[in-house]
Amino acid sequence: MQKPEISPTMTSKRTRIPILAIPDIVYGGEIWEWIVPKFPQMIVADAPDAKKDESLIELAVRMSERWSAMRLFQEFQSVVLVSFGATSALTLEALPCLMQLKIKVVACFVVSGGRNRLRWNHRQNVRLVCARLLSSESILNQLRREVDREMVDAETAKQERVQRYLARMDQVAVQHYRWTARHLRSWKPSAASLEHSVPIFQLHGRRNPMIQPPSIHEATLLLTGEHFIPWTHPEQVERWMAAIVDDLALKARSDSSAE
Repeated sequence: MQKPEISPTMTSKRTRIPILAIPDIVYGGEIWEWIVPKFPQMIVADAPDAKKDESLIELAVRMSERWSAMRLFQEFQSVVLVSFGATSALTLEALPCLMQLKIKVVACFVVSGGRNRLRWNHRQNVRLVCARLLSSESILNQLRREVDREMVDAETAKQERVQRYLARMDQVAVQHYRWTARHLRSWKPSAASLEHSVPIFQLHGRRNPMIQPPSIHEATLLLTGEHFIPWTHPEQVERWMAAIVDDLALKARSDSSAE
């Protein structure tokens, strides 16, 4: 997925607060395919390239250093992070690292993931437990089936585009899936990832068959949404993000005027 350039003169109908979209560990930056065009100030970060024996914290430190070197942070002093699924654990662990690198994160959006833990549904948990025993072909077929089932009601053009992307998935996706199974199946937030004041906003499909939704007090729930809502419900995801970003921009302007 091509990354759009962002510049200080770029304006949006909503706000100039930049949004950094973290690619999914398994499905990549394509998960934001239909969200990025809605936000001129949104760019996709470098994809996490987890190494086999690398811990979650080690990956979070390495990726935060890479992300902080992006041109984005040479031009803007604050950012909103958005992540999807299990990758939300990586993003939340990277949050204190980014703050140590003097990156001001004003909010973090978690889509189909979890802020304190990943509440895997039983069937998905069993799949993760068995990941090391499955062949690469079995894992790829499983990943494709999960998306195909949710995309069945999508418009034909969108189905075909996602199908082309899924057809390109290779051993890297398998490696990252196995890494996820090993390091994120039983993720518990580190103390550092909890010791911050950054607001975390959650959006979840109420019918998610992979990661159980939080309570209505913790997240906004899409009644007909499942797991891959950035692909199946992009309009709702965009409207949810836009409303929060509007509020953040308004608060930023208010704070600036008060100084």
